[in-house]
Amino acid sequence: MRQIVFKALEYDSTELKVLRILTTPSLRADKRNRAIPVLNFLETKDIVIVVMAGWGFSWDAPPCGNMSTRLELAIKLTECLALLHELGIAHGVSYITLCPVASVLCGTPGYSPPQHCY
Repeated sequence: MRQIVFKALEYDSTELKVLRILTTPSLRADKRNRAIPVLNFLETKDIVIVVMAGWGFSWDAPPCGNMSTRLELAIKLTECLALLHELGIAHGVSYITLCPVASVLCGTPGYSPPQHCY
């Protein structure tokens, strides 16, 4: 079963502006764009409801896996951050600020991390 997320954003929110940029056809075609796909923007009078694929919580509980899996994840995150820099999109540098940005912008569609370690 595929999960989807409904996210309510104000028209003037930075997150909405970034999502609209990252969903343009030219940027969707860029392999470094690991943004979680937006399925639809539902515009109401006061807010925009962004419909997007859900992808789990691997930023809160890092996946198990071998060093190769972790290196692949680090490379994908670095590629995504490089693209954000090229586009002039800022991000936080601490764990607390980077993880929400990464969870929204740098998810890998179709990526299913290994089971979590507990």
